Amino acid sequence: MNRKKVGYDWEAELVKKFTSNEWKAIRLGAPSVHLPDVVAVNNKRSAIIAMEAKSSSMGIIKVREEQLQRLVEFLGTFSIYRTKLPVLAIRFMRGGGKGREVRFYIVKALNSKWLTVTRDRYPDDALISTTIEYLLNAGVDS
Repeated sequence: MNRKKVGYDWEAELVKKFTSNEWKAIRLGAPSVHLPDVVAVNNKRSAIIAMEAKSSSMGIIKVREEQLQRLVEFLGTFSIYRTKLPVLAIRFMRGGGKGREVRFYIVKALNSKWLTVTRDRYPDDALISTTIEYLLNAGVDS
């Protein structure tokens, strides 16, 4: 399977995961338009999530800071929402003798050109590890 297909499939999976009774999610399109990969909104909870989706079969993902900064800037245009979460959604296909694994990180601080996330570590000064349940509760612990 080629890389673009893998990426598209992950984005489509995220849309399904974030589409429920209260949530509506859409895939915004190609990277050349400088928009998030996926946006999910919950008007009842006044929440919006902008996601950058990354997938890897190697156990390591490098993300350009500007991609994550665009999430923050995109969310800044929506003043009506009380909760705005810029999220890096990662799917490790396999690697390091491990199977498929999905992770979500809320973007907290950006201070380098590249962020590197591996199965074993992430830059905790830039990202906050979270769960899909936390995100679906609009950033409120249940």
